[in-house]
Amino acid sequence: MTIKGYLERVLPKGVGGWCVDERDGAPATVEIRVNATVLATVRADIPRADIERALNRHLTSFWLPFSSKLFKLLPRGGKAQASVNGQASGFWLPFSPQLFKLLPHGGEVQASVNGQVLSVWDQCTPRIDNPGGTGEELMEMLDNGYLVSAKSGHIDLPLSHGGRGEKALTALEECDEIFFAITSEHLFICYGTLLGHVREGGFIPHDDDVDVCFLAKATGLEAAVAEFRQLVSTLRAQGEHVSVKSGAQFHWFRAGKSVDVFMAWMEDDHHLYMYNAGGRFSRDRISPLRRGELEGHSVFVPNDAEGLLELIYGAGWRTPDPSFQWRLTPEVTAKMRELRQQPLTDVATHEGARQYWKNFYRQQRTIIPTPFAASVANELDGQTCGIIDVGCGNGRDSHFFAGLGHHVLGLDAVQSMTVKKSSFIKKRRRNLTFAEADAATPNTLRQMIDSMTDQPLVIYARFFFHAISEDEETYILDVLTKHLPVGARCYFEFRTSRDAETPKRFDGHYRRFIDLDRFVTKMENGGEMQCVYRIEGQGMAKFGSEDPFVGRVHCIRQ
Repeated sequence: MTIKGYLERVLPKGVGGWCVDERDGAPATVEIRVNATVLATVRADIPRADIERALNRHLTSFWLPFSSKLFKLLPRGGKAQASVNGQASGFWLPFSPQLFKLLPHGGEVQASVNGQVLSVWDQCTPRIDNPGGTGEELMEMLDNGYLVSAKSGHIDLPLSHGGRGEKALTALEECDEIFFAITSEHLFICYGTLLGHVREGGFIPHDDDVDVCFLAKATGLEAAVAEFRQLVSTLRAQGEHVSVKSGAQFHWFRAGKSVDVFMAWMEDDHHLYMYNAGGRFSRDRISPLRRGELEGHSVFVPNDAEGLLELIYGAGWRTPDPSFQWRLTPEVTAKMRELRQQPLTDVATHEGARQYWKNFYRQQRTIIPTPFAASVANELDGQTCGIIDVGCGNGRDSHFFAGLGHHVLGLDAVQSMTVKKSSFIKKRRRNLTFAEADAATPNTLRQMIDSMTDQPLVIYARFFFHAISEDEETYILDVLTKHLPVGARCYFEFRTSRDAETPKRFDGHYRRFIDLDRFVTKMENGGEMQCVYRIEGQGMAKFGSEDPFVGRVHCIRQ
């Protein structure tokens, strides 16, 4: 088995890199060590299109000759395919401020897969820069059973130690009470929490969160996701803090703990699907739910708990497997792909916004570029770039950048004919194209990024993020983090939370007000994006008598 990859970044925010593990598409498990001590293991499951592109540029050709005898045996019209084992995937272990303070200054960082140490990227210094850190307290904590969370980078005792399970189960009870009041149904434990309950009689040794699930009342993925979105909207309207991870999963923060909530759904009377699992499984094997006891707390479990565990983990679920990795059937893989393609916002709301902006741009005939576009153009230092103008509106900034010689793709969910097709712009520009597409639709933005690889890449988004939902914002930032090539630049301008009370010239449409600190934190969270500058204030986006509070952010893909 050949494993290629690099340790790319050792930062105060975390450790990251990429690898290619040639095992039937399963994500590699990467072990992170500091001074030869295992800190944590993470999965290399972050798509890295930038690495894929780099690898593809260096692929050699191949040739399989057909003898005349063999050729006669081949089926007419048969489809020929060629494949290369392995896919480049990124990994990232975040460091919470609490954990970073405990790390030893100068400590050597290593990343390894199956015992093979990954090489260190040329521009990476694989040592911890934490003046004053000795690592002694960290070593003592690890010896006493503390674990580093691969999700958050916090170091804490697992749920099976120190009362953490008690707090997590109390949070679950509060969540279930609210969920029942809304749906008249209960949340049931699933995944690792159910595995621990059935197999261990408690939490599994290294579990650090509680996993629960609900079975959608609707049948079919599209209807189930609509039900999921309505639930999230209702929870948020009641003041609950939930963070959507996909069309079938959200984190629910309650009592200082996070509860992972998943949705399962029936495709028909006999086939159930949920995150990374699915197959022949009838609804009556889930409900009616049964009551069980977990660490002294009453919990709800599926009617056929052992059958569900076999559906999720396979026939060997009764035997602990520290190196367990998902092995998805083609049917489940296809269903997960379909799930990722579901819109993150209500379709009716989305269509209403489209109609508003379509009417708005019919009336906006100006071709003068915005002050933000002029500011960004000045920062490009005369370098010819490929620019994706996300939410380009009537295209005036797209035309401005193209007029400076940049290769521009204007992307908007609403096709405005006003300036784009240009009775105003007399000169047709070969370096300018427009696409009517929603950047928050799965794969759209990634495909646009992949199509512009010949020049230094710039993502430009003016007054776009505050016009979409927070879930769509999270999705787009995630796509940019995972798929932009190293060195790509992003320039964003949006209304901030300080603008909520200022007079508006145009109303009657969806508009958010974004907390600048939270936006930047979210953007930098994975470690791949670095904020170069940020600014907030008035006077930067005046429109007639309106002078909004806006934020400007410039970041670069590391």
